[in-house]
Amino acid sequence: MARELKDLVRTALSDGAQGVTFKAGERPVIHTAKGWHSVDDVLPDETEVWELLRQVMSSRDVRRLREGEPVYFQHKFENSIGILVGAKLLNHNLQVELRRLR
Repeated sequence: MARELKDLVRTALSDGAQGVTFKAGERPVIHTAKGWHSVDDVLPDETEVWELLRQVMSSRDVRRLREGEPVYFQHKFENSIGILVGAKLLNHNLQVELRRLR
């Protein structure tokens, strides 16, 4: 499923989306200039969201996040699209925000 999440991010950003939000156990949300919409056929669990995060963040950031500290960093998604990544645990639920850098 993490591969599906990565494919969803790739497709959304290629289609001009401004970002994607993931919360474990909830449908992903795609943010566009016209608003937002959820993706009905995807419902990632916490393991899948963590797996996606591990593909883009350092082990130091993973450790900080597991300790309850929010993390923010820039990443080149697939070496081409600059994104700002924010991740935090809210009541032990993982939330990840991916935003396109302009």
